[in-house]
Amino acid sequence: MATTAETRDASATSSFLARPLGLAGVLVLEAYFVSLGIATAFVLWRIWPSSDATAEVVVIGDAVSAISDPDARLILIAALSALLGSFVHSATSFATYLGNHKLLRAWVGWYVLRPVIGMALGLVFYFLLRAGLVTTESAAAVNEFGVAALSALAGMFSKQAADKLEEVFDGVLASPKDAARADKLHH
Repeated sequence: MATTAETRDASATSSFLARPLGLAGVLVLEAYFVSLGIATAFVLWRIWPSSDATAEVVVIGDAVSAISDPDARLILIAALSALLGSFVHSATSFATYLGNHKLLRAWVGWYVLRPVIGMALGLVFYFLLRAGLVTTESAAAVNEFGVAALSALAGMFSKQAADKLEEVFDGVLASPKDAARADKLHH
């Protein structure tokens, strides 16, 4: 059986991605993680409510400012806390695989996207919390530390949180058509 061009291309791509990440790639990812961690912590610190919780927050001079609406600020706290939690998870994984000389090129996308995925999941958990578990009429009554902690944990354990949500919704929204689907991916 002759090898097709498509098979050769897939094999070459697979071989390329299976190689260890080179020095340039490692340095770029390290710069990404350091920048992401510092920037996220800085912005979170700048937007954290003070005694004057209604004042406009200036993040970087006049160039970047956040609105003073307490609900918007809580959403931003949730997003940034989840990003920070997911950053901790992915940066720890990066350091572990780098230290064990097992960091492959195929994982670069995971390292870049994991903090963003964690942030999105942290926001979902925040919205679930505000929609049903915390029934306050005003954002001023919500504890910012609780929002930050829940969101950071959802970001840090985003894989487990997504698996739990999938388990819940599979039970609630299960369909017999799902079992019959031939092209279903298994993870």
